[in-house]
Amino acid sequence: MADSGPECIGCFFSEIWKESSIPVVEQFTLGHDILERHDPVHGTMLYIASMTISPAFRGKGLGSMLFPGCLDRVAATFPQLTYALLLVNETWRHARAIYEATGFKELVRFKDFFTPYGTAHEDGIVMRRAIQGN
Repeated sequence: MADSGPECIGCFFSEIWKESSIPVVEQFTLGHDILERHDPVHGTMLYIASMTISPAFRGKGLGSMLFPGCLDRVAATFPQLTYALLLVNETWRHARAIYEATGFKELVRFKDFFTPYGTAHEDGIVMRRAIQGN
C-alpha cells in the first residue's frame, strides 16, 4: 500500500503460486479461495491480482512508480520468485502500458473473459515477465 499521511494512494494485491507453463482460464476465476493457490514457501510465480490508484490521485503517473516499486519489494522479500504474472482487460490501455514498460509481455489471451457491464464481452490478457535477478 502507498499512502500520503492518512490517505491511501494505491494498493497492490498479489499471491504466490506454484509455477505452471501455460495458464488456464480456471486459474483466474474471481472469488477463488486464496488458500487453494497461495504458497509463499514453495511458490515461484508471483500472481498480481490487482493494483489500483485512488481516483483522487489518478493521472499523476503514480501507477508507473507504484507498480515497479511493489514488484521489487515482493521480489526482495521472496527470493525464490522467478516470474510475475497478471491478467488485464484488453481495453485497459493505460494499465497495459504500465505493465509493458515494466517488461511484461502477452502470454495468452482469454476470449470474452470480462463482461464488465453484463453485456459487452472483452478479452482478458495474461501477461508475464521474469523477476529481475532470477
